[in-house]
Amino acid sequence: MMKYKIFFTVLMAALITFTSPITSVWASDSISAYMGFSREVNEALAKQIQDKLGIEVKNITLSWGEIWARLKTESPRFNADMVLSFGASEAINGAKKGYYEAYHSPGWDGIDDAFKSKDGTYYALGTFSFLLLGNTKKLAEMGYEMPKSYKDLLDPKWKGQIVIPSPRTSGTAF
Repeated sequence: MMKYKIFFTVLMAALITFTSPITSVWASDSISAYMGFSREVNEALAKQIQDKLGIEVKNITLSWGEIWARLKTESPRFNADMVLSFGASEAINGAKKGYYEAYHSPGWDGIDDAFKSKDGTYYALGTFSFLLLGNTKKLAEMGYEMPKSYKDLLDPKWKGQIVIPSPRTSGTAF
């Protein structure tokens, strides 16, 4: 099964919404998937897919950054048949590199073009908001105001005061 290119992101969400199976990938009773949701969500999706289509999904729960690193390392012989949930930049870059097979899901007919690629290589479940959060008590103790933009964080006074996810593992940290 590893010889097939990876399907991307929300393709599985689309699969759940329609009844006709996809071409040759479904010749097997199981597929493997890199999944970027929480373990609980991944397991629930895998169960839905198995119940609806009769295909076992062997899910590998990873962060977006870890999924992207694996795709780059494994190409062109991917160790998963599908990717479900990771970042827009990874979706776009992976499509440019030819990592994904196109599939035009009838479940996505009528969905705004902003949420799917024109060539059918990826689909998006939605959008994300990135927030700046601060400890109001600590800010008051230091006499600082909450930063209003990411640019504000370049001020040297914030050195050693900022916590962010590691870009090595988090797709949202790039």
